[in-house]
Amino acid sequence: MKKEDIFKLYNKIVSSIEGDLSDRERAELLQTVRSDSDAAYYYLRFMEIYSMMSSHDGSRIIENLIETGEDLSFAEELNIDENAVNRILEEQKTARPINKNKHENENHSSLKSKRAESAVANENKQKRNISKINLCTAIAGAAAMLFLFIYANFIYKPQVAFVQDSLGAYSSKGHLNPDEGLKAGNYSLSEGALKIKFEKGTEAILEAPAMFTLADSNKIILEYGRLNANVPPDGKGFIVKTKNAVIKDLSTQFGVNVGHLAGCQVYVHKGRVELESNKGQRERQHAERFSEILGQYQAVEFDDNESINEIDYPETGYIRYFSSEDNFVWRGEDFSLSAAVSDKNGFEYESGNKAVDLVDGEIKHLEDCHNGWRLAQDTFKKVESKFIDSVFVPYKDKNGCKISTSGVAFKSFSNSQSAFWAPVSSQSIVWNTSDNQLGVGFAEVETGYDDPVIFMHSNSGITFDLQALRNQYPSLQPSFFQTIYQTAINRSGTGAFRYWVLVDGEVVSDGFQPGTNDFLNRKISVPLDENSRFLTLAITDKDDGTSYDWGVFVDPVIKFGLKPLTQ
Repeated sequence: MKKEDIFKLYNKIVSSIEGDLSDRERAELLQTVRSDSDAAYYYLRFMEIYSMMSSHDGSRIIENLIETGEDLSFAEELNIDENAVNRILEEQKTARPINKNKHENENHSSLKSKRAESAVANENKQKRNISKINLCTAIAGAAAMLFLFIYANFIYKPQVAFVQDSLGAYSSKGHLNPDEGLKAGNYSLSEGALKIKFEKGTEAILEAPAMFTLADSNKIILEYGRLNANVPPDGKGFIVKTKNAVIKDLSTQFGVNVGHLAGCQVYVHKGRVELESNKGQRERQHAERFSEILGQYQAVEFDDNESINEIDYPETGYIRYFSSEDNFVWRGEDFSLSAAVSDKNGFEYESGNKAVDLVDGEIKHLEDCHNGWRLAQDTFKKVESKFIDSVFVPYKDKNGCKISTSGVAFKSFSNSQSAFWAPVSSQSIVWNTSDNQLGVGFAEVETGYDDPVIFMHSNSGITFDLQALRNQYPSLQPSFFQTIYQTAINRSGTGAFRYWVLVDGEVVSDGFQPGTNDFLNRKISVPLDENSRFLTLAITDKDDGTSYDWGVFVDPVIKFGLKPLTQ
């Protein structure tokens, strides 16, 4: 609760005690206390201290504070000296009970005379007598409110965030579990990873070991450890403070890594951050002061002397997203389409020796696939795979060649007569015969690279389903397709052919390999947006036969970004 809300709550409580609230207002007060845990806390504290102070000379507590010149206003952030707290506590121990006989207490008389003078000065208001009961109620209520404001400012720590997810997280306060509220204060993380969500929607992942302070609903102080933040528009201005710098979000995704020796790295995944020195004026006289704006894919590091240097943006190596329910951790890795061809986990780059058979669309070991020259009886096959939509034999037709289960077609393939030689494979090898004769082995396809590949021989095509990736990993979004296209450098034939990369049936990259030894090598980077659905790779013949049309997509990957928060 904000301090002005607490003040309003206290006034309503006093009015309720004095009988000044209507039935509707009293019902609203009770509903607030029932539905708001912070309101319930302040209500309980008020009633406890109010009851305690009602049996003491409340006026003496307040008058002594006034005599010492303490600022009792509720302006700004109630910066009341902690000595005032100690004086109030001491006064509670030594204050005299209220005199309940017919002789009025002198302190009460003094306060009543002040109120009487104020009433006379107001000529438009009628004089009224204040009973001793109401006077004591007002004094005790005022003293209780003052004490609780100070208590809230120095002792009570409101909740500023909550645990959104936890991956074996263990802190100085024990295990931290999802939905657990986090109050302002100091924390240390000795094991695991912790995802917390702040009041304004900012999500922050902290990796052990880490020590940090939750300052308020939009600020964290990082003593050491690694933090990655995803900030929605409502959380703009989120601050990470370190020993040497203040990192202020400008609606973005960024990371901070603070070492035990105060070295610090800041890297921006998306958007911008403002980076400023966190040294005092005296310290700045002996150290370089800095202030700058960092943009996407920029990274810097600085030490205790505030010497700031640009560094390479680290794409991987730190947790940017995790789900304990799905047992999934994403550290910025790419998704390997080569692994997907073998029906493996694309994030783990698991090696495989499988291929997708163009005859039936099944994923098999390479030696179990149909190889050798043949004409396709059915040019399109749906693949029963999580991320592969289909395989097909490209052909030329006025209505287009079907390349996806949704009916997307492409019209510009060459006249292949539906002929093909080999399956789509995750290995750089090809069956080196025109039929499946026993004793005949495979030929290695040399590319000059050691990375995972998708090997394709004309005429063949494969389509991946990007929406399936989004469904599997809803917090991630495909942002780029990247690969290196390389013609096999050890092919002995001189057949000419073409490679294709399509997104939803539109050409985004293609290249022609002539019938020479000038081997085609091309880096490909294709941006993807939220509407991109199908990614298609294909190799087609150039009307001169399928002889040694060995095309390889080296290290074909989908690069991801973290889905931005909208609220």
